[in-house]
Amino acid sequence: MASGNQSKQRIERTTVHGLSRRTRWKSLRELASDGSVWGRGFICLVFVLIVFAINRGWQPSFSFHQGYIPQRDVVAATPFEIDDLIATQRARIQARSRALNVYENDYTGFNEHALQFMQLVGIVNDAETFDVLDVETWSQLVTRNSASSDDETVTKQMQAVTIFDVIHSDEMMYTSLQESLLSVYDKISRNGVIDRLSHEPEDGSYERIQVYEQSGSFDQTQFRITIDTVLASSVEKQIVEDVTLSLVAKGFPRSDAEIVTQALGNWISFNTLPTTLTINREMSRSNQESLVNSVETQLISYQPGDVIASGGDPIDYSEVELLRKEYDARVSQIGLPELLGISMANLGMYIALFAMSAAYLYVYEPRVVRHPWLMLRILLLLAIAVAAIRLVAQDSWRAQLVPVVMFAMILTIAFRRDVALLLSMTLALIVSVSMGNGLPEFIIMVAAIAPSTLLLGHIRNRTRLTQVGLTAGVITMLTTIGMGILTQQTPGVSANEYWNSLLNLDTWNLTGYVIALLRGAVWYGFCVLLAGFFTTGLLPLVEWTFKVSTDISLKELGDPKHPLLKELAERAPGTYSHSLQVASLAEQAAEAIGANGLLVRVGSYFHDIGKMFKPEYFAENQTGTTGDLHQRLLPAMSRLVIIAHVKDGIELAREHHLPTALIDFIEQHHGTTLVEYFYHQAKSASDADPDHNDVDESEYRYPGRKPQSREAAVMMMADAVESATRALDEPAPARIESLVRDIGMSRLLDGQFDESGLTLTELSVIQVNLTGSLQAVMHNRPKYPSKDEADEASEDSSKQASSKQESA
Repeated sequence: MASGNQSKQRIERTTVHGLSRRTRWKSLRELASDGSVWGRGFICLVFVLIVFAINRGWQPSFSFHQGYIPQRDVVAATPFEIDDLIATQRARIQARSRALNVYENDYTGFNEHALQFMQLVGIVNDAETFDVLDVETWSQLVTRNSASSDDETVTKQMQAVTIFDVIHSDEMMYTSLQESLLSVYDKISRNGVIDRLSHEPEDGSYERIQVYEQSGSFDQTQFRITIDTVLASSVEKQIVEDVTLSLVAKGFPRSDAEIVTQALGNWISFNTLPTTLTINREMSRSNQESLVNSVETQLISYQPGDVIASGGDPIDYSEVELLRKEYDARVSQIGLPELLGISMANLGMYIALFAMSAAYLYVYEPRVVRHPWLMLRILLLLAIAVAAIRLVAQDSWRAQLVPVVMFAMILTIAFRRDVALLLSMTLALIVSVSMGNGLPEFIIMVAAIAPSTLLLGHIRNRTRLTQVGLTAGVITMLTTIGMGILTQQTPGVSANEYWNSLLNLDTWNLTGYVIALLRGAVWYGFCVLLAGFFTTGLLPLVEWTFKVSTDISLKELGDPKHPLLKELAERAPGTYSHSLQVASLAEQAAEAIGANGLLVRVGSYFHDIGKMFKPEYFAENQTGTTGDLHQRLLPAMSRLVIIAHVKDGIELAREHHLPTALIDFIEQHHGTTLVEYFYHQAKSASDADPDHNDVDESEYRYPGRKPQSREAAVMMMADAVESATRALDEPAPARIESLVRDIGMSRLLDGQFDESGLTLTELSVIQVNLTGSLQAVMHNRPKYPSKDEADEASEDSSKQASSKQESA
């Protein structure tokens, strides 16, 4: 017999498992045939490609960063070249120093200087004797020095007499001297004269310059002249020499010519040559820049096997740049097969992660899959986070934790913690793999994400996100310190040079290591705290984007002075009182099952605002003077009036820009339940009249939707039991308990909770909580006697007391 029962049970289990497998395959086939599923899959694939492009998934990852300590020497795998900035700068400085500066030559009036000398010679030539010349005149022709003795004066006078005699020795001397001097001055003026150069040695050549006349164009090759040609000190000597040669060529004795030109030199030294050259800085700068720009960038070549970074030593900034150059050279030489292999590997990982996340959301957060726009927002947020991480994860920042933690906090605000945790871990894994981070970096990201998600909870004040960021930052900092000790690394700062000295107990190095490790840990902790600050500022945008309401905005909406609530209290005071009672009941019940009690309370305030358009048709607003207006209406018409308050409430809420979360309460607080009173009226009328058409039950149901969340289900229950309890003649505790249980069972069997995620255990907790709250509100109070009844009771008590005393 037992064996027969066991066989029967095995057959039943086999049958059940077979049915289960067939049901699952049928469900998968239906899912595969659904076009909307393929559409959502295509959207996900597009974002997979976007993330792939942002991360450059066709390239191998670059895993080096400043402060990283390689275990062995890092050598070049391919030849590459880098710019030698120092050598290039040196070459450019040299090129600049070789540039020809441009000087403008304005020699107008230069010959006047020669004529001044000839005027002095003319005075000497016109004098019949030397004695008629004054000292001031002849002293300009002799050598000048600081001595002023009598002997020196006699010597100068004798020199002057000699010059006088030479000039008077030949009547053609004056004319020949003038012709030679003007000829030499004219030749000198073409090149120009300058006392000293106007540019510094580093700004151009000190050997040659470029000269052109101010009034005309010039041939650059013709006017490139040496510096000695134009310096006044050289020009003075050249004038004396050229005039001497000219006079000799004219037939004068060299001795006489030298005496005259010596007088010329003496005079020029006293009367400085005029400067004709002025630098043109704009043209000079153009020459400098042209020559500097012509310098080619100097390069340093590396060959395969050359050491780029030494093992055991921290990589500094310059070595990171070298490694990146080698990486770029290696990537540029990747062949098509290797390129396809890397691309397929990364794409496969992204697709697997996206598929895993989508499967989880399909089971545990189906509204994301059902609403393409909501899914699109999540994918867009993910793509923005990946791009932001790539931007701020450079060596100069190392702030990748900021967008990672912000992503986790935003999803926690918009969805459940488990969803935020899964998607944030997915982001961390994508970032770690694509950026070449190792396990330590991934663990640090997890340490930042987990507390930021799990500790967030309800945001009841503006500082909540900052508080969570501070706590998560401390946890991240401690985790970073632990990982640094285990891996002998610090975030972006090398610790190896200090770590190796720990065994020697070197105080300085130990202190340096601790400082380096703490600096990196504090920076990561600060990044997490900074994410909390930024998310606080983005809170209104997050609420608008994901159509969610934080406790901060709910508190603002729950203010009794809200225009809609004030209007509801004025136009439908009974409904307003009913809403307050429902809010009180629903909030306690929601908190009993761990739901959002504040959201339920504020949603209850607004759930019946549609009744203010026709308040007199609802029982809580009817008075003895108005009576029941439905007695004058057909059941079908009453049904339209009653059901319309849901649609009217939704439109009113949208006009006042209430958040979607509250509009959902208005839409779902009746679900698709039956308007039973008027349905049974219509059913009775139809049964009594044989010619009357049958009543369609669906016409007497609310249009829905059914509750989509536990909070909406709790409010549906609170709304129903609060109204029903008011109709009890004697609200005894047992009757209240029975009523709540019946209403809950009725809604459950009617399928109203099918889409809310509410469990039977939670439904039981809700019923117990509502029962207790209603019993506390609806308890019977003792009947207090009137004054006459109290006097009679007092007299009876006195008589009874007197009789007892007599008996005693």
